Amino acid sequence: MNIHHVVFFCFSSAAVINGNAAPVDYHTKLEGLDFINQYNLNVQPGSSIYLCRNDCRREDILVETQGKLTQKDRYRIRYDKIDKKVHVVIADLNPSDTGSYKVGVGEFSSFSSYKEFEINVRARCEKVIYGEQRVYRGSVGGNITIQCSLSAHSLNRKFLCRDTCHNILIETTAERAISNKYEITYGNNGLFNVTITQLNLLDSGRYSCGVGRQFQTNQCQVFEIAVTGGGALRPLICLTAVVLLFVCVLLLYKRRIRSVEYGNTRESEGNPETSVYDDCAPVSTYEVSAYWELEPQSRDHTLYCTLEMLPYVDVLPSQERA
Repeated sequence: MNIHHVVFFCFSSAAVINGNAAPVDYHTKLEGLDFINQYNLNVQPGSSIYLCRNDCRREDILVETQGKLTQKDRYRIRYDKIDKKVHVVIADLNPSDTGSYKVGVGEFSSFSSYKEFEINVRARCEKVIYGEQRVYRGSVGGNITIQCSLSAHSLNRKFLCRDTCHNILIETTAERAISNKYEITYGNNGLFNVTITQLNLLDSGRYSCGVGRQFQTNQCQVFEIAVTGGGALRPLICLTAVVLLFVCVLLLYKRRIRSVEYGNTRESEGNPETSVYDDCAPVSTYEVSAYWELEPQSRDHTLYCTLEMLPYVDVLPSQERA
C-alpha cells in the first residue's frame, strides 16, 4: 500500500460516523448573500436536529430543533415532513463564516445521521482599484451618474455599496435595475453605470461599485461623492422656522386675549358694576345699608309715633278755639 492509498483510507475512515458516510459539499458564496441548502437525513419523530461548526462540540452548536422551524441569530433550520429534508439557512454571509459545518440528527456528540459541508465566503472587494476621477460632485436635489470602469459580463453580479460594502445599496445580475433612488445600467462596451437620484447632503461620502464573479477575483472601484448646495438652503430653513415660531406665538397671544375678553364679558353680564367700578366699595354693602335705613316698617312706625304725640288743640288758632 503506497502513501496515496494510506491517505485516502484515513480520509475515508474519518468521514464515517456510526456507519454513515459523510461526503463533504463545498460552496463558494459572495459576501452579503445567504447560504440556502437542503439535506436528506434520517429524522425519526422527536429526534433533535443540529447545525454546528467544526468538531460540533457543545460550544460549536449554532442552532438546534426537534423538527419545527427554529432560528437563532442568522442561522435557521427546519425539517420538512413532506419532502423529508432538513433545510438550512445562514443569512448575510461575511468572510468570518468561512469554514466547515455539519447538520446532524441525534446527539450532537454522536450523530446517527449527518451531512458535512464547507463554505468559502469571498469578500465583495477582493481587489480595489481607483478610477481617473476620485471625487464626483452633485447638487442637492439633482442626480449623478458614474461609470464603473470595471469590465463585466452582463450576467455578472453588479453592485453599489457604501464605505466597507457590508450594506449593499443595489445589486443585480440583470442589465438594468432600480432600487429606491439607485440605478444600475449595463452598457454595450462591457462597462456599467451607477446613478443616484434626488441627492441630499447625507449622500456625501465614500462609495464602491463592483463586480462579483464566480471563479475570478471580485473587483471594486472606489470613489467619493460631494453634494453641495445645502449651505444656501440653511438660512432659508432657519428663516422659515423663525417665521413659523412667530406665527405660533402670535396665535397663542390672540387666543389668550380673546379668552380674557370673553371672561370679562361674562362677568359684566352678571354684575355690570363689578367690572366698571372696580375702585368703589362693594355694591352689596351699599345696598344693605340703604335698605336698612329705608325699611318701610321701621320708617312708618317712627312717623306714626311722632304724630300721635302732637296735641290737636295746639294746632288750631286762638280765634277758632273761642
